[in-house]
Amino acid sequence: MQELEHLSATQRHTQQVPKYCALLRITGQVLDYAHPVVQKAGKMVKGVAAGRVAIGQLCEQITTSCD
Repeated sequence: MQELEHLSATQRHTQQVPKYCALLRITGQVLDYAHPVVQKAGKMVKGVAAGRVAIGQLCEQITTSCD
């Protein structure tokens, strides 16, 4: 994202699409990693009384951000 923001007008003409495609690919990878983490954390909530609220809130935030 930062690379896209720092492109000059000339660079944008040739580099914007490839950099944006790379950004979308990386974003997809992050989402692919996030979903299993949320599922595993959701299962842990049931067994950990002290962290139940915090883990539940984090799972909700990740799920909301990923959708």
